[in-house]
Amino acid sequence: MAQFPQRKSIRLPEFDYSQENYYFITICTYQRNNMFGQIIAGKMYLNDTGKMVENEWHNIPKRFNNVAIDKFVIMPNHVHGIIHIRTFENGKPTVGAIHELPVAPLPDKPNDPALIARAIHESPLRHRIARRQMMLPKIIGYFKMNSSKKINMIRNTPGQPVWQRNYYERIIADDNAYAAIWDYIDHNPDKWENDRNHKL
Repeated sequence: MAQFPQRKSIRLPEFDYSQENYYFITICTYQRNNMFGQIIAGKMYLNDTGKMVENEWHNIPKRFNNVAIDKFVIMPNHVHGIIHIRTFENGKPTVGAIHELPVAPLPDKPNDPALIARAIHESPLRHRIARRQMMLPKIIGYFKMNSSKKINMIRNTPGQPVWQRNYYERIIADDNAYAAIWDYIDHNPDKWENDRNHKL
């Protein structure tokens, strides 16, 4: 079985993360705090917070009609999942507006891939702006924002961080990589004792 212990970002600086593809996603809680339940005998038992996260994960395709969720697992302090962005009109994914922190728009045509690529080279700030206008960051931003709001509501902790600021993604290159990642996600609870995210 393939192992994916590293959490080093392999984000490609000029890759358009709106393209049709399968993406392997890992999102960790703030300071890797255990929040979503516990693992007993290799099985994850979600608490109310974990169930809320699970519900928000299932809501992703309801918000983005060209996105499908695939294999996923919620662990005590992180989430692994496969997200499939599908192509619709003219080889481009349909991108809808979402409720997230506002950012300064890129000039003229903010969804133009050539403009995005050029902006990446201009400055770190414009790179971040360009990334936020890509589909995959929009999906993750939507998921994190809505789950955080609902978790803080039930904990009565408005504004408290729930997730780490960043997340980790890997482009799934082929069927073999897909099968290995699917298997890794499926067996993740079995490996919890040796997981680098395991926090007592």
